[in-house]
Amino acid sequence: MKTFLFAIILLSFSVYGESEADLQAFCFEKNVNLNAVKKSLDLLILPKDIIAIRPDENCLDIITSPDRGKLFEKFLSKRYDLKNENKDTRPSMASLEKNYCRLDFKTSTTSKEETSRFKIGQLNEVNKKENVVFSSNIMEILLGANHQGEIEADGSKLVVTCQMIEGGELANLVFSFAEKSKGNLTSLAVVKKGDWLNVGSVLKDLNEKNKMLGFPQTDISDTQIKSETKYEIQYK
Repeated sequence: MKTFLFAIILLSFSVYGESEADLQAFCFEKNVNLNAVKKSLDLLILPKDIIAIRPDENCLDIITSPDRGKLFEKFLSKRYDLKNENKDTRPSMASLEKNYCRLDFKTSTTSKEETSRFKIGQLNEVNKKENVVFSSNIMEILLGANHQGEIEADGSKLVVTCQMIEGGELANLVFSFAEKSKGNLTSLAVVKKGDWLNVGSVLKDLNEKNKMLGFPQTDISDTQIKSETKYEIQYK
């Protein structure tokens, strides 16, 4: 079975829809270094573009919009002699998707704003009004085999690795602190496709493990909460 090497790609919520995405394949002579070609595209790559290296045929597969596909072709054809590819060996988008782990990282914030209005006169009157604002943002993470992604929750940066379990319905999510000063301990969660995992519980587990080993912890004081943020991650 062909193996594909994927870079870690962080995507915003507005990723390409199926109707907008197009798979472009660019193949080169055997003496051309694919990693160098990929590096040369750094100036053109957008966060929602996906690049996969296919070493067997010495090709780069790029998932992007059709218009941007023409841009990549023009850029590469000026610098390299592009080979005609055997269409029968080109992977489909479906086969490419099987080689990476797709995660959604969701940040949900609830803010409470309290307004007090005083009327002073013959009859004193106090009116209180509470306004609740909810906002949510989702970032998609695509992780290739043996690659790590990074998320930030509650001021802490976490490294996450996704290990798909045979069948693809379950996955191991392995978390650790990005800051080496906080130790190298990990927290493992087995997640089912489509279920959300509270990242707050992961942070609590890592902090407790570090505390047991004597790593310094951040002092936390009780304050009146005006806003609350929830962090969740989903295996898709």
